[in-house]
Parts: sequence; structure tokens; C-alpha cells
Amino acid sequence: MSPWQNQKKVKFIAATDIDKSKKRQKFKTYDADDLKGYMAVDDNTERVFESIRYTNTKEGFNTATTGLSGGIKAFNNLTKSDQFAEVVTDGKIKIYKLYGYPTTFSAGSQVAVAEEETQRLRNNPSYIYSKKNGKPEELTIAKAKMIVADCPFVKGKIAAGDYGSLKNDTKKRSALGKFIKNEIDNAMSDNLSIVNEVIYDYNQNCK
Repeated sequence: MSPWQNQKKVKFIAATDIDKSKKRQKFKTYDADDLKGYMAVDDNTERVFESIRYTNTKEGFNTATTGLSGGIKAFNNLTKSDQFAEVVTDGKIKIYKLYGYPTTFSAGSQVAVAEEETQRLRNNPSYIYSKKNGKPEELTIAKAKMIVADCPFVKGKIAAGDYGSLKNDTKKRSALGKFIKNEIDNAMSDNLSIVNEVIYDYNQNCK
């Protein structure tokens, strides 16, 4: 099953409603605006999902295919607002994992391109942060440095270059140069490492 399939809707059935004599069970479907969240057990691991309001504009405007195929991918991402996102880290800064939606149509020479993009989306989720229950936003290198700046402990470690997940660069750039660098950094950054290093330190050591 694709990881984005349960982001808009989730199906449940009560244990008491399971009829073992039937192959097909009657599940109840909930939308992301019906529930605040839910927990699922996967291989003895508890996974928590919460409903957040977030539109993946990055994937909406970043399409590998063109024409109808690209338009469908844009539509699939830009029309999604309330979504179930998996909680990766809880604390003063909460981190969620959310997947972009692929196109559902491709033809001719775009089939291989669409399949490659779908695989990219499957392997590269977005990491979304919410600081002190604020508006969910995408985590990037620049945003990570900004949201932890109120903590001297983490800020000092950033200045000392202690976090391998953050790329320090003090060279002066033009506005265009900064924009290009940010785009490259975001594409190359390992956001999960930022979560495990920087956000973890913040939640453990900062008030």
C-alpha cells in the first residue's frame, strides 16, 4: 500500500464487529476532518497519526510530468488541506512526516517519468514542524535554524558547527544567490537527521 493512501481517509472496524465467517468485513471510513488522530500498531510498534491542516505546495508546483499528468499531480497536492500525518517527534517542537501525492495519469513517454517521480515521493517524505502548537510548516535547513534560535544551548552548538545535519555557510550572497542556495540546501538536506540531532536537542534541553 502506498504511504499516502491513509493521509486523507482511514478505515476502522471494532474487534466486536469482526465476523470471521465472512471474507469481507464492514469498515467505517473517517476523513481527516472527522478525527483528531489515531494510533496504529505496526509490527508491535505504536505509530501515532494526527490530523493537521497543511497543503503541500512544494509538490503541487514541482511536477516531473507536463500537461494533463502534471496538472493532476498539482491538483492532488494543492487540494489537500486536512491530512493525517505521522508524529515523528513530540515536544515543544513537534515533527510530522507527510507524503506528497503522485499523478494518477500518465501516457506515452511520460509513463516512465511518472513512475520515477512516484518512487521519489515514496522514498522522500516531507517533514513538517509545529512549534508550540503553531501553524504546521515544512522543515528546511533555514527554518530549523530559525525555530531553535531562542535556545542558547542549541544556538551555541550550531555556531560551533556541532550538527552534521546543518550546513553552515557564512559567505555573503545576493538575494538571488541566497534563494538558489536555499533551494539546493533543501534538496540535499537530510531532514530526518535534522530532526534527530537539532530538534531532539531543543526538545530535551530548551524551555
